[in-house]
Amino acid sequence: MSEEKKEEKKEEDKDEKDEKSDFVNITEDGGVKKKIIKEGSGAQAAEGNEVKVNYVGKNGDKIFDQTKDNKPYSFKIGAHSVIKGWEVGVKTMKIGEKAEFIFSPDYAYGKQKVSDLIPENSTLNFEIELLEIVGAKKEISDMEYEEKVAEGKKLKEEGIEKFKQGDYVAAREKWDEACKYLDHFINKYADYEKDGCELYLSVLSNLCNCCNKQKEYYAVIIYANKGIKVNDQLPKLFYFRAIANAQTAEFEKAEKDVESLEKLLTEKEKENAGLDYIKDLIKRRREETNNQRKKFSKNLLSNKL
Repeated sequence: MSEEKKEEKKEEDKDEKDEKSDFVNITEDGGVKKKIIKEGSGAQAAEGNEVKVNYVGKNGDKIFDQTKDNKPYSFKIGAHSVIKGWEVGVKTMKIGEKAEFIFSPDYAYGKQKVSDLIPENSTLNFEIELLEIVGAKKEISDMEYEEKVAEGKKLKEEGIEKFKQGDYVAAREKWDEACKYLDHFINKYADYEKDGCELYLSVLSNLCNCCNKQKEYYAVIIYANKGIKVNDQLPKLFYFRAIANAQTAEFEKAEKDVESLEKLLTEKEKENAGLDYIKDLIKRRREETNNQRKKFSKNLLSNKL
């Protein structure tokens, strides 16, 4: 062999070695090697999951099988319907991930001759993309707008059922979870987000009502503030915040909320808006607070004497 040929052979061997060095062993015996082509960001596959994948199978540089016509291949991990390498390899993947695997014969077809392209004791190469874990929840960051709204609506309805049953703790949990799907993208100035924005505000209003019944007034203020930041024309949010501010002795803030509420309501709406209740509450709580402070001061002076 000429020196030139030897150098070419060395370069080819070096390239092949470098390419293999990108792979990592995911089994102790080295029978399954993996190289990530594209990172995933969804849930990770596990034993018992039904998954959908695209794949290309090669022996050397020859393709012997692959998914076609945009039709993913489905199988259940642990059902032993695929070669062992697939069972092991796919369990290391997340939704959206694409990876290349090298399976030794023990993790492929072993001593079995499958075809002329897969003789006995073949080491096989598969490029696999995990498209979906059937029934698995997507990460919020991977969801489309419509999916977030759909999940928010579902959780809102579940919360309403719990609220009707008097289970305020469970209702709040459902509505808090709904907000996680909705508050990442809400923008009152974006027309395409109108449905999601209205849903978000409705859930926040429900949370204010729920926390008001639980007498968790600081939580009411937090939820109301979030809603008013998005839309400052919703009477319900000012109503619940006015009550919460009165209950927490923030009387000036409560009175400002009442003023805002009165500006948003028509004369007819004011008749049944609970304005008198809030004004009476502010007055009563102010008197109670002043009496408590006077009593405290009196006791303090008595102790000093």
